[in-house]
Amino acid sequence: MSAPAIDLVDQIWPGLMGADAAGAYLVGGRCASCGAVSLGLRDVCARCWSTAGMEAVPIGRTGRLYSATMVHQVPEGFDAPFLAGYVDLPEGLRAFAHIGLGAARPAIGADVVLQVAPIRKGKDGRMLSGPLYVAAGAVQAGPQPEGDAP
Repeated sequence: MSAPAIDLVDQIWPGLMGADAAGAYLVGGRCASCGAVSLGLRDVCARCWSTAGMEAVPIGRTGRLYSATMVHQVPEGFDAPFLAGYVDLPEGLRAFAHIGLGAARPAIGADVVLQVAPIRKGKDGRMLSGPLYVAAGAVQAGPQPEGDAP
């Protein structure tokens, strides 16, 4: 069985996500001076303030759900309600992202895996993809409202 296709063309945040043979990942930056990792590539390291440059590294393929909340009042283009929360990444960062619902909904403290999923409609009506963390072992096509807040 092959891995599901990952659509990185229509991203909510262009350049935030990537994919390789191991699956989806968030684009991180590793400081050339001190080795600190950040979400995205930065001009200046947040730890040592170096401007020596950052190397792009894949991060956030897995994590642990730190907290989550059901969002009922949403901006244009999002379907309500959806679950959003903080995920502790093994690289030492905490990311805010959409969280899976239904069978893909993790409990607080549970292991999660990153998927790229349709998150919201763009101004032209096309669906834009973004990061979605789901319970380890679950597969979900995108945020699907169901249930109450955690």
